[in-house]
Amino acid sequence: MTRNIWIGIVVVIALVAGGWWYLNQSSAPVISEMTQLPTTEQTTQQNTSAGTQPVVNNQLTQPAQNPTPKTTTFSVYFGKENDPSDPTDTLCARAITRTIPYTSAVAQAALVELFKGPTASEKQEGYYSCFFHTDIAIKSIKIENGIATVDFSKQYTEGCGGASSCSQAARNAVRNTLIQFPSIKGVQILIEGAPEGHDA
Repeated sequence: MTRNIWIGIVVVIALVAGGWWYLNQSSAPVISEMTQLPTTEQTTQQNTSAGTQPVVNNQLTQPAQNPTPKTTTFSVYFGKENDPSDPTDTLCARAITRTIPYTSAVAQAALVELFKGPTASEKQEGYYSCFFHTDIAIKSIKIENGIATVDFSKQYTEGCGGASSCSQAARNAVRNTLIQFPSIKGVQILIEGAPEGHDA
C-alpha cells in the first residue's frame, strides 16, 4: 500500500515537471532567418543597351545633358570682284551670314563682324571688305526714332585718301548691315564725335 502511494507521488511529480518544461518551450519566441527585401529607396542596377546604369526609386536616372547654346544670326555686307550688279564697286551689297554667341546688342555685334572682313575662303570667292582697316572702334551706337547714330574711330576713314567712291562704299556697307534690323530705318555716321557729312 505504502509503495503504491510513493509510485503515485513520483508519477505526479514527473507529470508536473514535464508540463512545466512544455509550457516554457511553447512560450519562447520563434526566430528564423528571413531574406531582407530591398526598399524602394535602395539603389539597384539595371542593364540597358548603353550599359549598366543606376536605378533609383524604380526610375532610370538619365545622364545630364548640356543645353544647346543660344546664338545670334545676321548678315554682313561686302563687295565682290567682277560683280555685274556693282560696276562702280561702291554698293557693298553682297550679304554674308554670320552666327555668333547670343547677344542682345545685335547691331553693334554686326558692325564688329563687318569690320573683321571676309574669311579666307570668302576672299578666295572674290569677296572683299569695303574698309581699309579691321581695327575700327565703335565708340557709341544709339538708336532713336528709327535712326541709328554710330560714332566710329578715325580708322573708319583712313586709307580712302578723300576718294568719294571709297567713302560711299564704306557708308553702304554700314547702312546695309544695320537696316536689316527692323528697328533701324536710317543711319547717321560720326567720326570721333563729328558728323561725317552724309546721312547714310
